Amino acid sequence: FRVGPPLPLAVTVGQQVGTVDGAGSYSPPVLISVSPPTNPTAGGEVYFRTENLGSFDATFSARVGRTACRLTEWRSDTSVQCNAAHGMRGDFEGALVLSVGAPAGAMITVTEAFSYHAVNLTGGAVTLPDVGSLPTLGGFTGTLTGANFGHDDYTLAIRAGGSACDATFWASDTSATCTVASGVASRSLSMVLTHGGLMATLATAAVYDAPVLSQIDPSNGPTTGAFNATIRGSNFGPYDSTLSGTIGVTFCGGVLWVSDVEVVCTVPAGVNASLDAVVVVAVQEGLPLEASFSYDLPVVSELESSQGLSGTWATPYWGGDYLATGVDLVTITGTGFGASDYTPAAFVGGVACASTNYVSDTSIECDVPAVGTWGTGSFDLAQCETNDCAMQHVVTVQVPGNSGQMSVDNTSFVYGCPCEAGSGWCLDGSSANDWLCKDVDECSNGDHNCHVNSNCTNTFGSFTCACETGYSGDGVNCTNDDECTLTTHNCHAQATCTDTAGSFSCECNAGYVSSGIADDTVAPCLNYDECSLHDDTAGSFS
Repeated sequence: FRVGPPLPLAVTVGQQVGTVDGAGSYSPPVLISVSPPTNPTAGGEVYFRTENLGSFDATFSARVGRTACRLTEWRSDTSVQCNAAHGMRGDFEGALVLSVGAPAGAMITVTEAFSYHAVNLTGGAVTLPDVGSLPTLGGFTGTLTGANFGHDDYTLAIRAGGSACDATFWASDTSATCTVASGVASRSLSMVLTHGGLMATLATAAVYDAPVLSQIDPSNGPTTGAFNATIRGSNFGPYDSTLSGTIGVTFCGGVLWVSDVEVVCTVPAGVNASLDAVVVVAVQEGLPLEASFSYDLPVVSELESSQGLSGTWATPYWGGDYLATGVDLVTITGTGFGASDYTPAAFVGGVACASTNYVSDTSIECDVPAVGTWGTGSFDLAQCETNDCAMQHVVTVQVPGNSGQMSVDNTSFVYGCPCEAGSGWCLDGSSANDWLCKDVDECSNGDHNCHVNSNCTNTFGSFTCACETGYSGDGVNCTNDDECTLTTHNCHAQATCTDTAGSFSCECNAGYVSSGIADDTVAPCLNYDECSLHDDTAGSFS
């Protein structure tokens, strides 16, 4: 009993033998399948199912693909056992090599009968460094675990997202490492392992650190926005990806990528202070740079009312209905009121305007609040005790009106104190409805600052000072005039001028008599006639 090619047939009759070549043969062996059709990459036992293999061990050898079985054992006419070597491929043929029979060394095969288990990442994991050690410039190492990576390095490849790892290292049948390339995070980022022509994918969280902000420059600017602010930090990406950013809750007009450590935000219009800045790179939002940006404070520079600009007001605003109801509308001009209506609020002396109407970033309207009853209310009516008979209260603007920034300038609105119609005199009221005109005589009560050598003259609501004759100055400061030196005296030509406090005196020279006053037509300095007693000469005698 043997296997092999066709055999000769011989018939013996007596002493004679008759033969015929190729008269018969056993059916040829057939390789039907390999079972199991798959094996782990470490290899293992497989069985070749056959027919007509023979009833005894004919010393077969077997292989899977191009790799010989580590052990081949004939089991029966229909089975051969193979201890398959480790490997890493796709679909392979199974083959039996006949080492006995005719023709010896003949091969029988079955194609695509066997494969090793595919790379398997089910239940696997990606192990990465801690958050903060995953820069977008890459260079950090991730470990991928799974199964069937192979029992040898079969030139595996790993990529993170769309970027191949800078370096990939096979470690074992269940582990490989990847030096991650630069990149940015993606919503559908996966780790893909290609090994021995087989591929496996493992979805994972964002591989890279979120952007980190450290500085914004400038850190303040006008409420109209539309200027560039440079944001510095890290992990903005190795290239220009999909970037966005916010100042407060408003998106930047655009975000320009400069480098992994710098981007530029076109600041949006807005108001308020201590706003957070945020940058989003791809799908990752960084932690906010808290309280890092402020819009400029509102600034009040000018007031305009029915009397014109505040710098041209000829007289203060005087009482009447104005005091009771605050009916006058004042336009407040300045900057930082907001590029749109953020519901600003205007105040006069800390009292809210009856209404505030937004006009533009540089203009709002205030319905001036009423002063209130004399001596009551929120305004400092004591200012009416001054000689100006007016109250000046600082105008401020807050944007937004409920909790925003307040202007700190000193532009004032002037209230006229209560007065009698047409008089311009300050009023002092003993009761809410008892208005009496009252002028304080500062000259009589000594409540003035005139010089001792000046004359105090009382006026309505004030006083004036004028230096007395013989003194010069502004009335508050007066100095004596030396009429003799200044030649502002009227002494006669033959008289001597002597200065006195506030005046002067004239005395005729020796040899002259009378008043010594030049225009004294009655008794000017006349020559004394000594000749009536002696021989007379001019001013003397001989």
